Amino acid sequence: MNETSKDKLSALQKLSIDSNFQEIVKLLRDKDQYVRAEAAQLLGYYKDKDAAIALINALDDSSELVRINAVDSLGQIGYKEATRKISKLLRDKKASVRARSAAALGRIEVQDAIPELIASINDDSPEVRTAVVVSLGQLKATVAFSVVEKFIQDTDDDVRREAVKALQNIDPTQSLHIISNMKSDKVPYIRAAAYNAFGILKGKAALPELLDVLNVDEDLVAISILRSFADSSMVESYDNIEAIILNEKRQNGVRIVAIESAISINKERSIDTLIKCLEDANTVIKTECIRYLGLNIDERIPNIIKRHIKDSDANIREMALNALFWQLRKKREEILPIIIQMLNDPIPSIVVTAIRCLKEMGNIEHYDLIKKTINHQNDHIRFATFDTLRYLSKDKTNELINDMLKDSNLSIRVMAIESLGVLGDDQSYNVLSKLAKDKNHVIRAQALAALGRFNNDNAYELILKALKDKDSNVRGEAARGLGRTGNKRGIIPLLKCLDDVDDHVQAMAVVAIRNLNDTSVIPHLEKYIQTHINGRYWERIAAKTARNVIDELTLNNKRNV
Repeated sequence: MNETSKDKLSALQKLSIDSNFQEIVKLLRDKDQYVRAEAAQLLGYYKDKDAAIALINALDDSSELVRINAVDSLGQIGYKEATRKISKLLRDKKASVRARSAAALGRIEVQDAIPELIASINDDSPEVRTAVVVSLGQLKATVAFSVVEKFIQDTDDDVRREAVKALQNIDPTQSLHIISNMKSDKVPYIRAAAYNAFGILKGKAALPELLDVLNVDEDLVAISILRSFADSSMVESYDNIEAIILNEKRQNGVRIVAIESAISINKERSIDTLIKCLEDANTVIKTECIRYLGLNIDERIPNIIKRHIKDSDANIREMALNALFWQLRKKREEILPIIIQMLNDPIPSIVVTAIRCLKEMGNIEHYDLIKKTINHQNDHIRFATFDTLRYLSKDKTNELINDMLKDSNLSIRVMAIESLGVLGDDQSYNVLSKLAKDKNHVIRAQALAALGRFNNDNAYELILKALKDKDSNVRGEAARGLGRTGNKRGIIPLLKCLDDVDDHVQAMAVVAIRNLNDTSVIPHLEKYIQTHINGRYWERIAAKTARNVIDELTLNNKRNV
């Protein structure tokens, strides 16, 4: 992918946040395949008929990537009327398209797709055969049982594993003897799938055999058996699960799955198990135990977790702080001293967590603490502190912001400027009006955008003048600021920006015009679309956005009539 395509994708992703449905649909016809593919993916989130209809047309796209994203999105939407068109893609020349089409048919859950899936079962691609078998299992296609059974002997192990799962879904009774035979397979993850299915199908009756295997087979098989205990709510297995949790010789992944299974089977009893496990020497396991304890309600938990707030391991300290906060967030007097203590931790991520906890509590005046973290040598800590500024008085916030405006880090200064715009008081305005004339073009640009939040004539005049700045980024942010003012005097200056030599400034002007919500701009936008729809990249984006603005203004005007 070249740099131009990357820029387009980035713009589309940003555009999708503020754009309406029709704008994304139009991008399905963009000449760049990556833009079309991104649009196809985004439409999957709409989950409605109109999006599905647009995506059906994209199934004929010349780009493999577009067809893949379109069929994925249709599967996500679950549009049953697309079944026939998707079925045709099972014969696509690209294996990846055929595989994703098979997967989509399983998600849509239409029985009419079963014959087409069966016809594709002998596909040359293991990826396609795997997807077909999975979908037949999802559809519980009883007519395909004998077909799927044959793939227990497939040359590809992924196909064989999914065949075990599919047979279980299609006919639990008929598949039991087949699955039982697969427990001795030489491939570990096929044995794992077989034991998981065996445990779920037989339930308590499978327990003796599963326990025999639990401690002798490979970890992958043990994990699968533990999950079968949870899936079948096999309370009789709890003692054995606890033994694995407390066994420091077992691999971390096995023990963590055992913890999850114990919680699923018996939540109350699992609290006692987790407390026992806190004596473990393994810091990974201790961290997981603290995390799960923090999610439970038990009067013992806060005091137990407090013992680990000063642990030598940073991950344990951070998890303990998170867990304690959720346990005690309604008891400010108890949790606040702990948060303050953790603000002095030498590990930056822990300090950031403490700052976030402080922010979550809200309405707290701790100027000295915030001042300390806002001036911290670690930039991540400083950025995290910005969100807490709103809990201070305006005077104290202004004091801190003025310090940050002198910072050597440009990003800190930019954030300080944005904060001044949010404050919106006279003092902030005076500072911003000076920064709008700064030698640094980034500072000027951010100050002008922030000034747009001030609805007064002086701010308007400053922004208006900046539309002629020699730097295109400054002109673009000035246009954005003008739109923020809501002052309709800005319509004519913004329309003139549509002739700016920089196409990005033109795009910013169109977005600003949208914010002013005035139908008088429609003829001008129509003309812009006609002359720029096939222009430079940002001109094309601006033209598409302009069409969107026209549609919105027309609709709003009809509502107001």
